Amino acid sequence: MLKINRKKWMIHGFLFIAMLVSCGIQFQLIILWNLGYAIHFMSRLVIKVTRDLRPFFLKILTIVILTVGSAPCVVLMCIPAWLLCVIHSINHPDCGMDLPNYSSHGFELRNAAYYRDYNNYLFEGDIDENALKKAAFRLDWKFQEITKPTDLLYTAKSRIEARRNPSRPTADLKIADGLIYNSYHGTDCGELVVWDRKNKRLYFSSSLR
Repeated sequence: MLKINRKKWMIHGFLFIAMLVSCGIQFQLIILWNLGYAIHFMSRLVIKVTRDLRPFFLKILTIVILTVGSAPCVVLMCIPAWLLCVIHSINHPDCGMDLPNYSSHGFELRNAAYYRDYNNYLFEGDIDENALKKAAFRLDWKFQEITKPTDLLYTAKSRIEARRNPSRPTADLKIADGLIYNSYHGTDCGELVVWDRKNKRLYFSSSLR
């Protein structure tokens, strides 16, 4: 007859419930559940291996070696949760439109929108030039005057609308008068910030990786 270890099943049941609760609160918290599960598994392994070791100093030394050596294993065991977070972020981005107020990077925006997934963060909103320059000074962003029309392939609103209606074509936004800050400089990671003087509207986009 199969013997059931109630204590072990209770622990696994608790961890499973913790996973469900974490996903309900914030899906990315699943990686903390995965980390806790990995630490529990490796700690059980260390205890089992060192339980009957003698003398005492050999037991302590073995525990230290196994604990340090198990760190890469814990990291590897967290990869599934990390991949789930990436997939979830790409398919379920955090976004919002027509927000009366939105704050990010020190900018206090009105009539705003934002879009954030694993790799991209975009936001836009109305802000006057004085407030823009004050926030840019704190960030040490060197804005320059736009000398030739700048095309914005994506904005927060266009990203959201594209997800809601993929078949609908999105037109590039062209800004001829305003300010621009670009930190890409040939790399895949950076920030592009454009302020439209005519509409007094800021457009921010960044690639995180």
